[in-house]
Amino acid sequence: MTLSALGIFSAAGASSIPIGTGAGYTLGGFNAAFQYITTVDKFDLTNDSRSTLGTGLSVANRSQGAVNDVSKGYIARGNVTSERSRVYRLTFSTDVLALLGATLSGAFESMAGASSTTNGYFMGGADNAGNQYSQVDKLNFSAETNSTLGTGLSSARGGGFGLQSSTHAYAAGGRTANAGPAVTTIDKFAFTNDARTTLGTGLNTAVDYGTGCPSSTTAGYTMGGYNSSGSLVNAIQKITFATDATSTLAATLSVATGAGSMSGFQNNVAGYGTGGDTAGGYVSTVSKLLFSTETNSNLATGLSATRILMGALSNKG
Repeated sequence: MTLSALGIFSAAGASSIPIGTGAGYTLGGFNAAFQYITTVDKFDLTNDSRSTLGTGLSVANRSQGAVNDVSKGYIARGNVTSERSRVYRLTFSTDVLALLGATLSGAFESMAGASSTTNGYFMGGADNAGNQYSQVDKLNFSAETNSTLGTGLSSARGGGFGLQSSTHAYAAGGRTANAGPAVTTIDKFAFTNDARTTLGTGLNTAVDYGTGCPSSTTAGYTMGGYNSSGSLVNAIQKITFATDATSTLAATLSVATGAGSMSGFQNNVAGYGTGGDTAGGYVSTVSKLLFSTETNSNLATGLSATRILMGALSNKG
């Protein structure tokens, strides 16, 4: 069987751009008119085209944590005060949204999300008063029930990057106070027993409120964000899962001044960073980082409108 038959490379030859599978979603967010929105954009990752679902979120929202299993994605309700502990389910086969009966342990936004094959981890976050939290909530996909780990993050923080390998959930960066600064800390949770370790070496650059675009196999990536001085970052940082070594790619975001408050999804060949806050204002740009070459480019079609702080889900196909 050829690689093209497996959906990994196009049939044009070995030099062709990898073709992925599945779909990515951005949900809600905050638009250029400073309004929360309900819009759900869907990207077909076999050709990177975009459509917008006819039915969006039931409550306009931003800053949602997000986790995925193979058939469904889940987002926390984000910044709407009365709804922050609620969880939406998006069924990938039908694009239908529904609210779960299960709730999170508290009313949080700006959580880092990571997933195993059986559970989703909502890590850290902040409340409406700007207090940061260390709790880690664990959503069981099959039962759709939530529990809270006995051991949370090594420090209370929100706005971190959620990444996952096949064996661990990672919470990287974030901020420990409402006004910052960003930190370099990387916490790692084992899927087998939920035990936490904190890596001896953190991110190369302290950063928060960017997007995590994890590869499901060898490495996780952070894209953009804000540094410890609050300035925008265009760097793409990498955690190699086999060694937990951190590095910074030669590739950067296309916006030279950087972008923050993006959201990210991924499939089998690439990670995508969507929207964001730039020196020139909010953008609708969608960046695509190819895992095989670690090169970054922008899609021809971006979000349906400029926005920041969306929830994002990945149907890897």
